[in-house]
Amino acid sequence: MQDKKKKGAPKKITTPPSGKARGTTRHSRSPYVKAQRAQNASAKGSAKKTRKNDWWAAPVSALMILILASVAYFGLSELKNYMNFNRMRSIVDDQRFYSGITVEGTDVSQMTLDQALSLWAEREEEVKSRMNLTLQYEGQSWTLTNEQIGYYSNYEQVLNNAYAMGRSGSLEERYAEINNLANNPQSLSIERGYDEEKLRQQLEEVASQVSQEGSNATVASFDSDTGEFTFKEGVTGRVVDVDQLFSQAQQALASGSTQLTIQTQTVEPTVTVAQLEQEYGKITTATTNASSSSSNRITNIKLALKAMDGLRLDPGEEFSFNELLGERTKEKGYKEAGVINNGMMDQGIGGGICQVSTTLFNAVAKADLKITERHPHSRPSTYVDLGKDAAVNWPNQDFCFVNNTDAPIYIRAKWTSEKKVSISIYGKKLADGMTIKITSKQTATVNPGDPKITVDSSLPEGTRKVVSSERTGYKATTYKVYYDKDGNEIKRVQLCKSNYPAAKAVIKVGK
Repeated sequence: MQDKKKKGAPKKITTPPSGKARGTTRHSRSPYVKAQRAQNASAKGSAKKTRKNDWWAAPVSALMILILASVAYFGLSELKNYMNFNRMRSIVDDQRFYSGITVEGTDVSQMTLDQALSLWAEREEEVKSRMNLTLQYEGQSWTLTNEQIGYYSNYEQVLNNAYAMGRSGSLEERYAEINNLANNPQSLSIERGYDEEKLRQQLEEVASQVSQEGSNATVASFDSDTGEFTFKEGVTGRVVDVDQLFSQAQQALASGSTQLTIQTQTVEPTVTVAQLEQEYGKITTATTNASSSSSNRITNIKLALKAMDGLRLDPGEEFSFNELLGERTKEKGYKEAGVINNGMMDQGIGGGICQVSTTLFNAVAKADLKITERHPHSRPSTYVDLGKDAAVNWPNQDFCFVNNTDAPIYIRAKWTSEKKVSISIYGKKLADGMTIKITSKQTATVNPGDPKITVDSSLPEGTRKVVSSERTGYKATTYKVYYDKDGNEIKRVQLCKSNYPAAKAVIKVGK
């Protein structure tokens, strides 16, 4: 058994000394050595073969390294972009005003829009309270509220516009604008004011209440019995200069003052009682004689005079004789008396009142009042010259005139103890002591011609009966002649023309 173990045990191999030929040793011929050498040779051949077949490995490795490096670079770049995006987004998404914006000196970057609107709404209430202006005058006051004067403020628009800064466009555009705001701050102002036209209208309304129109001295009354005037003193007025008040109100509102005292100016009367006493009195009088009148005629004359006695006529007012007296009736007290009817003498209710209208016509003409309607009689009157009469008849003939002066006039109409009709006009006397006289000139005489003869079988043969006598006709022109205070004629103005038709005699002959 031991022999077998010794037989199979490896033997010690001694390396030959250097310099000796390998082939001369025992070891070079050993099967083990040969196997080892074969193995080594095989390994060397295999390595050479591997190196020959793996030429592509290096480029691939380099490409992989480049790819990995690129991936790492782009990964880091994307990470950086992502981080920048988040940073921009966080800034852009801030719900507050962006940095760099101030409104009226207040930094609003720490406020939301709602917070800013709320803050300025409170401030506006304070500002608006200073826009309520109180006007004062002698214990009275008028407050003009900010609404009444049209107060306005654009604070909401300004805040909304400020909040909109940096909130339009792309993310990058918004971010760039936000950075620009931070580097170039924006200071915004709020515009406040009021409507000047509304303010002026309110001031005009207050001024009208404060102002008091003055008045000149005036005629208080007229006594037709005495012919005396009484006068009323004028009133001192006060007036507010609206332009001045408007300027003062603007200054007060600009300075924040809420109180303003109204200034007034006094306006003294331009006409005094003393002046009126010199200017007013009797302007003129016209008189006609009615001594030959019947009692009925006198009654009618007195009724007409009474109707107009003391009558006042204001500037521009028109007088109508028929309108004043109305229809002349027995119920009014008028009686039958002689009247002219188509050139013939007749009897009629109210006969005689034409003498009143005629006298009034002369007085009105001498007072230089404007006559608007006048008619001559169909035949000359016995109580006045040709061209100086004025016929009236209800309802188609009237006598009318207008008070064309700038002052009231009064009519004083009286029946005198001498049986005369006297009518005077009172008021502001003619300027510079001027007087007016009425003159007339007969311009033509018209022959009546041959009588008109008719046969009347009821009359005895050869009998002649005069039904109406012939009447000569006339034409006349009437003038107003103006004289100065010294009696010198200033001018002569035609007043009217009159025509009194001729009439043939009418005779009846019996057959």
